[in-house]
Amino acid sequence: MNKNLVRSLAAAAVAVGFAATSQADPIYFNFTGTNIGGTSPGLPDAAVGQSVTGSFIFETDRLVRSESSGEVALLDLQPTNPALPLATVSYGGHDVVLPVYDSYNYNFFTFVVSCAADPCAPAQPTGINMGAESSTRPADGTPVDFTGTYQSSFLFLFGSTSWADPLIDSSNVGVNSLLDFTLSNAFGVYSESVTTCNVGDCVFEYRSISFTIDSYAAVASVPEPGSLGLMGIGFAALLFLRRRRAM
Repeated sequence: MNKNLVRSLAAAAVAVGFAATSQADPIYFNFTGTNIGGTSPGLPDAAVGQSVTGSFIFETDRLVRSESSGEVALLDLQPTNPALPLATVSYGGHDVVLPVYDSYNYNFFTFVVSCAADPCAPAQPTGINMGAESSTRPADGTPVDFTGTYQSSFLFLFGSTSWADPLIDSSNVGVNSLLDFTLSNAFGVYSESVTTCNVGDCVFEYRSISFTIDSYAAVASVPEPGSLGLMGIGFAALLFLRRRRAM
């Protein structure tokens, strides 16, 4: 085989492999829990004692970081054609994938910092909130004289945190910190609502379930098998060339 061709294929395979892995990998926060109650009337087929499972998926290269007194937030607002869901939740035979609708969508997580002063001095977060919403509500808000109906689905999780790394505080906590904390006293809420308005006079219908968080795992995704294969082919070809030159 022509050496230049082998060299070109090797370089292309390695380049493609590294390009695929250089993109920011999403972080999955997966959880399981137990339904402990809800509104009356409640969500269809929901019952106390049922298992509730779900996940938040954070596309790390789209998250926008902001800080305010008492919290550090990272938000993925209005993603365009997201490759992955923003969140999922399953209960009572229902499997919900957010976004459900196409008007107003986002997910976020917030590190909560307890402080007495404003602004807060750098301190370790003491809690965390995660949420995802999908709605037919207009993205630019509803006017005071709005007439119409919009629906929303919202998944929310909150709990206390502790950190193995004593250097983690509100000045440096970030997306990768999701992989490095211990969650306790955690609960979640999933809700569906319908808001009907007539010239700004609105009626709000809300149904939800509440659940404990019994177990969780935060993991970063790994390169696709195809990308790993391309990298392997590329390195094998480069090794072959190196051995040929040594002969």
